[in-house]
Amino acid sequence: MMQIFTHLCWICSGELRSETIICKTCLMKVLPDSKTCSLCGESVDRCFKCTVYPPPWLRFCWIYKYNDHFKPVVNQFKQYGNLGLLNCLTEQLLEQLSLLDIDVVTFVPSSPFTWLRNGYSPAKKIASRIAKRLKIPAIPLLKRRIFSQKKNVSLQARVNTRWFTLSDNKRVYSEVSGKSILLVDDIAVSNSSLEECGKLLGKYSKTLFVATIAKKQKED
Repeated sequence: MMQIFTHLCWICSGELRSETIICKTCLMKVLPDSKTCSLCGESVDRCFKCTVYPPPWLRFCWIYKYNDHFKPVVNQFKQYGNLGLLNCLTEQLLEQLSLLDIDVVTFVPSSPFTWLRNGYSPAKKIASRIAKRLKIPAIPLLKRRIFSQKKNVSLQARVNTRWFTLSDNKRVYSEVSGKSILLVDDIAVSNSSLEECGKLLGKYSKTLFVATIAKKQKED
């Protein structure tokens, strides 16, 4: 006899009778628009920047809108360290990555405050799980220059500040030079972290892809 798994929607706490994590009603509030730019994640009718100033990556993969409806889900793994939920979301993200030609996975380094709060970096955990499932290496290619959290500074300061630099291990870059790299972060708000890290990695990668669990769109 088939067993029915009963649990609650992570957004509205309504009852579910499936292995999904979000109910159908809430899902409609957090799924991406039907037409989004494959480079920046914005709605196509608002995407002018990528035409004139394309980002350093070939494709941007993400699964949910980062809006007020999805924030409780993000808080579960960013604020409360719910690693099981993060793994479940990563498995959903993997569905978009399965057809991409990726040689190496790396990640946007988290602030020390994230490590102290959760005991782990969400972006690093996502990258490690993706690498394990795709049977490719996960290599830390970047490090932070500034340890403060981005949420504590203005949007303009986020964009104008250099937050990241390349790892000190130069030998690593000779090993990944000319390969396809996947750059991972947990969420993307302004894309500034991805763009800064992407420009650094673009010096070595043959092809660069980026992936996040959630992306904030301008209308959100």
